[in-house]
Amino acid sequence: MARAGSNLPYFITNGNTPQGIYSIQGTEVSHNLFIGPTPNLQLVMPFEADSVFWHTPYDASKDSLNNYKNLWPLEWRNYAPIAESYDAGKVGRTEILAHGTTIDPDYFKGMPFYPLTPTLGCLCAKENWNIFTGKLLQSDQFSLASGFLITPKNTGYLIVINVDNQLKAVSKQEIEALIVQFEKSVK
Repeated sequence: MARAGSNLPYFITNGNTPQGIYSIQGTEVSHNLFIGPTPNLQLVMPFEADSVFWHTPYDASKDSLNNYKNLWPLEWRNYAPIAESYDAGKVGRTEILAHGTTIDPDYFKGMPFYPLTPTLGCLCAKENWNIFTGKLLQSDQFSLASGFLITPKNTGYLIVINVDNQLKAVSKQEIEALIVQFEKSVK
């Protein structure tokens, strides 16, 4: 989930997570009790750390926005929301992670994003913890971090897209269908 508890705009610190491309710089374990001990993905936006953002060739003859748009398929390059992470980095937003949560989702029962929990502006994956033992029962974050760790060189990009602006969680099946559709379109 990319919704901040504040529900402020993406360009404000601790606002909603900006749509767009993030460069994955590795994993870490947080000491923040609300994030929990599951490995998180360390992300950077353009301008936040330009020296490490680019995992692909950077064309110095083009401006940075055009280099950023070159990471997208042609049909997405004029879709303005893809530049939110670029714009947010340019105005100084920093420190967005993809992390888990130890916050009890029951605090948010009745909210459209339930059973997910909002953050201070990061991406948050669903996790369930045993309230008596503190042991992890289920973790989408662990699956995400594990999937990333098997990638060659442990580098890559993470893409945040508001799929259809519905006030509900996007299902795994919806994401898988979008990926299959995308993969067919690039063949």
